[in-house]
Amino acid sequence: MVLRNICPQGIVNGTICVVRGISAKALQLQVIPGPSRGDDFYLSRVPIITQAASGTRFRRRRLQFPICVPFTMTINKCQGQTKSYVGVNLPTPLFTYGQLYVSLSRVGCANAVEVLEHPGITRNVVYREAL
Repeated sequence: MVLRNICPQGIVNGTICVVRGISAKALQLQVIPGPSRGDDFYLSRVPIITQAASGTRFRRRRLQFPICVPFTMTINKCQGQTKSYVGVNLPTPLFTYGQLYVSLSRVGCANAVEVLEHPGITRNVVYREAL
């Protein structure tokens, strides 16, 4: 998953990709979902500069690829994407009802959604006036 906005036409923060090639200075990536699906692009390393730690007077600079392996995605990252299967883990209450809507509406059918609720933490509250 790309961690920075690279190109506003489709390579943005949260884009899921497959690594097709690796070199010392660049990665060849292929976009999986979205309007740029199937497009290849090259991603170079970017400088990461850390702040000076307390008691020291120097900052650390290193080059790093702005990607991570997405074992899971947050609700906000998956907004706007369509998924074939969604698992929703609810260890804490949701911040807003919109988060639950986004997480459950990423798939086309109810059989492709699995919700893990934790007894005593997750409450099923239905407000009749909202229906």
